[in-house]
Amino acid sequence: MIAGYSKCGDVESAWKLFDQVNDRDLLFFNAMIACYAQNSQPKETIELFSLMLERNIDVQPDGLTLSSVISACSQLKFGSSVESYMNKFGIELDDHLATALVDLYAKCGSIDEAYELFRGLRKRDLIAYSAMIFGYGINGKAVNVIRLFEEMLISHICHNLVTYTGLLSAFNQAGLIEEGYQFFNSMKDHGLMH
Repeated sequence: MIAGYSKCGDVESAWKLFDQVNDRDLLFFNAMIACYAQNSQPKETIELFSLMLERNIDVQPDGLTLSSVISACSQLKFGSSVESYMNKFGIELDDHLATALVDLYAKCGSIDEAYELFRGLRKRDLIAYSAMIFGYGINGKAVNVIRLFEEMLISHICHNLVTYTGLLSAFNQAGLIEEGYQFFNSMKDHGLMH
């Protein structure tokens, strides 16, 4: 139910449901933490994560918890402690968590760390490519954006609006107006714009 409220953007109803449950388990915490993170409420995400870590609550975070926290941290431009939580709770770095860290590092301007994690992924999917392309885009790395986009196409991975946002951002920052215009028209051709 919390996930349903989250998808509708009804964070208040999700919180009311969460608040009514006395014996909250990891599933409930993960759902509510994800709800906050997905609805651009990073402060609340971190506060609930901190509550989860209190001694009187017998729930330990997992990879899904930290993925949501990483998302919130990237919104706050904060996140250096996430990897220490991974070590503390014995959470291994899988592709899902690594992709969230790629997004975090890229948004915080640590683009080399983001790329290092991206290259270490066992399976690079649409989400991973889009996170890295968007990260390069907002950090003004147009050449890297184009290279990754071409690699993505060669790998037969479909692109989405986030991918194009990264491309357009990179072209804008690099002053490549014509290239940006071509990709903008390509968005129309692929049904991403009307």
